[in-house]
Amino acid sequence: MNNISIIVAHPDDETIGCGGTILKLLAAKKKVNLLTLSDGISSRSISNKSKKIRTNNFKNVLKSYKFNHTKNLNFPDNAFDSVPLIEIIKSIETFINYTKTDTIFTHFPSDLNIDHQITSRATVTASRPQPGQKIKNILFFEVLSSTDWSIDFKKFNPNYFEDISKFIKDKTKILKLYKDEIRNEPHTRSLPNIIRLSELRGNSVGIKNAEAFEIFRAMNIQKF
Repeated sequence: MNNISIIVAHPDDETIGCGGTILKLLAAKKKVNLLTLSDGISSRSISNKSKKIRTNNFKNVLKSYKFNHTKNLNFPDNAFDSVPLIEIIKSIETFINYTKTDTIFTHFPSDLNIDHQITSRATVTASRPQPGQKIKNILFFEVLSSTDWSIDFKKFNPNYFEDISKFIKDKTKILKLYKDEIRNEPHTRSLPNIIRLSELRGNSVGIKNAEAFEIFRAMNIQKF
């Protein structure tokens, strides 16, 4: 893994789904890119002031990570199904070609959220094997209050775990920047529950904290 791209529907998905792994990759001096397909708020009935605060919070998140390259495609929030799929696919193709991406982390395709589903499908299509294609690894992550609430018969079945024990505190700090996205307990997307999930995933493989992934394609996954 040398050029990794995190491809998500909305800002916050990257941190909930694989924030600890992102921090670990960056600490290992890997090139990590972020592609967000929407702003995550345009569908909400909130004030312009609240939208501005949300945008500024996301800028602070980007400063915390220091990605190699970032881009937002501004597709309509919670309405990706209103956009021709080929348009989304081509936009993702442009991004992965520009960044020379070889490894992708993206949504589990059977999430409850329609934007997550389409992002995953479009990403896999954009990464299909073809002349000049550099994508060697594709891993799906889980997003609480979406993956766990799926009504699809295909459930998230992780088969790759990344130790984030050294990065859980920093992931937590970044999550706190998404003030409007984190819920109070007992909501599944509460901060304590996100931490508990990392403990559950970690304990299941004998470590303190982990993020779990389902491998879709793997040709050269290496320990970071």
